[in-house]
Amino acid sequence: MVIDVVKTRLQVEARKGESHYKGLFDAFRKILREEGPRALFKGGPARVIRSSPQFGFTLLAYEQLHHYPWGEQPKKIDTMFTRVPEDLSMIRARNALKILLDVHGDIGRKLQDRS
Repeated sequence: MVIDVVKTRLQVEARKGESHYKGLFDAFRKILREEGPRALFKGGPARVIRSSPQFGFTLLAYEQLHHYPWGEQPKKIDTMFTRVPEDLSMIRARNALKILLDVHGDIGRKLQDRS
C-alpha cells in the first residue's frame, strides 16, 4: 500500500505548490517529512476495494487458462510434412558431424598458428 501511494505520486504531475519528486526514494522521504507517516496510507481502503476484486479476476482467469489445452496437437495431421525420411535424417547427422570435426580441427590449427 505504501509503495502504491509513492508510485501514484510519481505518476501524477505536480501542481503549483506541490512537491516535485526526483525518484522513488526522494518521493518516499518527502512524503514522510512533509505529510507524516499517515500520508503513506492515504486511500488505503479504496485501494483494497479496487485491488481485491481485480486480483480475484486475474487469479480466476489464470486458473481457467492454465487448464486450456494450448499445446495439444490437432487430431488429424498430414504425415507427409511431419515425418522426416530416414535418409534425410542420416544426411543431417553426417553433415553435423562433419561441421563439428571441422570446427574442432580449425581450433587446433589456430592455436598452433598463434604459438
